[in-house]
Amino acid sequence: FFIVSSFYITYLSCYCYISAADAEGLNSKMGAMAIGYSSDDEYANHQAVHERFFRRTTKNATARAAIDKFAAELSANPLNLSRIDLDDLSSRTRIIMMRELIAAAKGASLSIPLSFHEKKFNLNLKPTSDQPGSGILTCIGSYSGDIFPVLTSYKEAYQSKYAKKLAEVRKVSNGHGVGGLDYHPAIVTPELTEDGKKVDLEMLNLLLDFEVARRLIGSENEYAKRFDSVPVGSAIVGLLQLSQKDKADPTFVPLETFFDGKDTVIGKNTFRNGEFNAFEGSAGDPRYGNNPAHRELATKKIIRKMRGGDQAALSTKEEIHQELLTYYGDGSESDGSDYDS
Repeated sequence: FFIVSSFYITYLSCYCYISAADAEGLNSKMGAMAIGYSSDDEYANHQAVHERFFRRTTKNATARAAIDKFAAELSANPLNLSRIDLDDLSSRTRIIMMRELIAAAKGASLSIPLSFHEKKFNLNLKPTSDQPGSGILTCIGSYSGDIFPVLTSYKEAYQSKYAKKLAEVRKVSNGHGVGGLDYHPAIVTPELTEDGKKVDLEMLNLLLDFEVARRLIGSENEYAKRFDSVPVGSAIVGLLQLSQKDKADPTFVPLETFFDGKDTVIGKNTFRNGEFNAFEGSAGDPRYGNNPAHRELATKKIIRKMRGGDQAALSTKEEIHQELLTYYGDGSESDGSDYDS
């Protein structure tokens, strides 16, 4: 490396004078170019952190008791399940909890009653062979139905407002004390309206948690053993960062882009296929034909764009860990403080 850099500097000096400072700067640039940004290496770091961060079982005592009660009720009578309260839980614990509830269902189509700050809704599981965690959250707050058409009907500037609000409520406060409650409270004014169209941000916020949780389920027979390989949690961090920017910013990406894309038909199946659509389909879904890793590629693009492009520095695992802590909270679920060790 030193020989190559020195040769390059000597070669240039035949044509112009280079000061010591200029040479040092040139060496730095050459070093960055030689090292480069490997999207595969960055992605692998996110995968490793994601799998460790979203543990297979919760350490939260309240969540643990609710999951155990759910499992007992499910065994006795799946048609008579108690409503599970998500109050005072971090986004991270909600995700791990949802994952455990899905795993406990063991592939059954099931409606799990939930509530959050007196808002009642259901997690309706509709498992398939390639997506055992498939399902939908229904009737959160005042809005019921599919969130995606609502998002795409809003102007990009309004979508940016959504992203900013969601980023604010998901972030753990800088003043959060060590040992204090580490959870994400209810959104004070969850309803936003433009041109008579309403959206409940609480629904969208919980939907983001579910998008992560349902991907953490493996194949039909491996509910509590295998992770989906796509780090959706990192994609959501990128979603919030890239969508809350002003449209004039060259890195701005509309919120709808992450959830929706153009319809693509392969055989008898139709799916949404977009450049940054990290949530449609499963990793390795055979419906994607020659592009079985669509969600993986979309997530790599999100991470790369969030990091600043191909010349960005490679993130350490601990940097990614701290970023996830900021957006998902709850260090008490962690099994260690330094992900690089």
